[in-house]
Amino acid sequence: MANANNFQYQLAQVDAVFKKRYDTRKVSNLTFAKNKLLGMINKRTGFTGKSWEIPVTLANTAGGSNTFSDAIAARKSTQHERWSITRTRAYQTAVIDRETLRAAKDDPGSFVRATSSQVDAMFRAHGADTNWNLYRDNSGVRGVVASVSNFVATLDAGGARAFELGMRCTIYDSTDAADFSAAVPNATAVTVVAVNRAANTVTFDTDLDNVAGTVAAVIAADDVIVRQGDEYKKLSGLAAWVPATVTSTAFFGVDRTVYPERLAGLIYTPAAAENYDVSLRTAAASVIENEGSPDCAFMHPLDLAQLDIDLDGDREFDKAKSQDGHVGYDVIKVHCGGPIIKIVDDAWCPRGESWMLSLDTVELLSIDEFTTISEDGALLHRLENEDAFEARAAFYGQFSLARAPGHNVKVNLNHA
Repeated sequence: MANANNFQYQLAQVDAVFKKRYDTRKVSNLTFAKNKLLGMINKRTGFTGKSWEIPVTLANTAGGSNTFSDAIAARKSTQHERWSITRTRAYQTAVIDRETLRAAKDDPGSFVRATSSQVDAMFRAHGADTNWNLYRDNSGVRGVVASVSNFVATLDAGGARAFELGMRCTIYDSTDAADFSAAVPNATAVTVVAVNRAANTVTFDTDLDNVAGTVAAVIAADDVIVRQGDEYKKLSGLAAWVPATVTSTAFFGVDRTVYPERLAGLIYTPAAAENYDVSLRTAAASVIENEGSPDCAFMHPLDLAQLDIDLDGDREFDKAKSQDGHVGYDVIKVHCGGPIIKIVDDAWCPRGESWMLSLDTVELLSIDEFTTISEDGALLHRLENEDAFEARAAFYGQFSLARAPGHNVKVNLNHA
């Protein structure tokens, strides 16, 4: 019993050192430094209850006329919509063996130093996965298969970057790609063993040309790959709030076909051979026309490099900060008619598109802070039937443009 008590005391000491090391600023630096959209958007806590109700005015009073009797006959009250935002959840973990903890029994700080790389990586992965998700919908699709050769899948442009070594994935047939929520997968729990970003390939531990016991014997072009357990459980990111096609299917309780420009955002498609700077300036004008006031545009670093060439010096350098003020970012400023837009490079933004946002309409809603450790405040948790401990990061919330979707625009770029 004495040994058990001593170990519990040691564990408490270690946990105290961990919590001191991973204060708000440290976690912010780990999760936001390379994840700029996540860092810069507003974060609101207090998302308790079943949903977060956000009412918005859809239309002002529609009645009116220069003839009094006609104005009376046409009178109509202000029209409102109410978004009913529901939460999703996300987790990241890091496993630390017990022997390492025991070996550091006389110096809890040395244990933290020895294992902090794993915990640091957990927070970085948590931030990167969330930031990747913010640009996409809730389906969880990480890549679309272009071709397969045995264990290697070549993906559509840029897809390989969304995969990490050791990631367990599920693959769905192309016929189910539009909605695989109830589909039987072609391959379940295949594990990533190699990633080649330059070749845009992912290698799995399973021969994709001979997947036994599944719906299809082989994985083929246009099949979609999802991290196991993510299917339609991700955040509803920008691609969900500003969809390519607006349908009458309720989105957080709202039929967006009633007024797509106000309820489903804007999409700008450039003319053939149109330069990036022209596209951004014209897109900004479309937001202003829709009564918005854009202030930031996020784009892939390679697209930002092309924009810088197109601008030919017609820009200024500036700084931006994460919403909590702990992390700074280098940006360029471009005058887009009325507004001055800060252009931010973000490696998780898909190539060939830019998201021009009015940041006062963009929110990450959650129960607690972005990264929650546990209910009791402990970072380390003993694993049952394993000689190890686990650090956990969790998020319970949702991404939202509900306050004014139409003040944000997806800019399609003429990406070669």
